[in-house]
Amino acid sequence: SLPDAVFLLDEEGRFLLANEQVKRIFPLMADTIVPGQKFEDMLRIGLERGAYPEAVGNEEAWVAEAMAFWTRAGTQVERTVRLANGRWVLAVDRRLPTGGWISLRIDVTEVKQNEARLTAILDGAGHGTWEWDIETQTYISNPLTDRTIDYWLDSIGYDRADIAGTPMDLFRSISHPDDIARLDAAH
Repeated sequence: SLPDAVFLLDEEGRFLLANEQVKRIFPLMADTIVPGQKFEDMLRIGLERGAYPEAVGNEEAWVAEAMAFWTRAGTQVERTVRLANGRWVLAVDRRLPTGGWISLRIDVTEVKQNEARLTAILDGAGHGTWEWDIETQTYISNPLTDRTIDYWLDSIGYDRADIAGTPMDLFRSISHPDDIARLDAAH
């Protein structure tokens, strides 16, 4: 009754059970998702049937990565997989105390489409974006960020040579102390 695909694998990697959503998400392999079928064999059949376009030309490495959860030290492995029908699936595999695995396959196509739209909008607008992790003081930015920073610096009469540290350091150095106090309080 779960809206997402869920299946159980025994310690040998054979299907014990799978809900109907597994067959809905993986229609090209629906006939192979039966108790006793090895997960790796199901993957290989899926490759033969064209279910995994990202694996084309790199099939063995793709299978090795897909099967890596069996040998990884952790108890949970996540990866995102693109399917032949254009859908995206978040694969979450978690080791059970018995040695087998419970696996979820969550359709994340809408999330991937929204990410692609946002990227296209930002690229089209020609503006850089960044995220600031306040705890670690690290930044994650898109490729347009440098261009945006250069534009900002030029618009206030500075250039890269004026930055001793980060753009935020420059911003703080040219801001009024009252504004810095409010900025720090907000953060």
